Amino acid sequence: MNSIVFFVIATLVSVAMSDPFKWSVCTSDAYPFSVSSVAMDPYPAVAGKNVTIHASGTGATSVSGGSWSMVVKLLGIPVQSYTGLTCSLAPTCPCPCPPGSYTISISIAVPSFSPPGSYTAETIVKDQTGQQLSCIDATFDISSSK
Repeated sequence: MNSIVFFVIATLVSVAMSDPFKWSVCTSDAYPFSVSSVAMDPYPAVAGKNVTIHASGTGATSVSGGSWSMVVKLLGIPVQSYTGLTCSLAPTCPCPCPPGSYTISISIAVPSFSPPGSYTAETIVKDQTGQQLSCIDATFDISSSK
């Protein structure tokens, strides 16, 4: 009987951890940077390892500065936050960056103490005037370190 209970629990945990990476634009508002795709590498993220989020899209305005922020939540509770400079996001277009198509990347270290599970994150990118260029909501998994 114990082996059946263990098998059921292991199966449920496996199914819960196999969700694909999902993303969406935060609102229906049109942002100056229109995101067309977002990917996470590696996926799922691994506790204690680095992960990189790549977002491709088209910018409608020139950018000469600004900042980005990301808030990561587990069960709706903020557990980690990250910040950086907007000009560091697109290595192929150092600031000032004219309008055009770009892939931006954010590399972060996943804390080794992160419990495995399904997380959400909201990433906001602003320009030099504080105008919001883009906002991305994501749902992703973190697995335990191997």
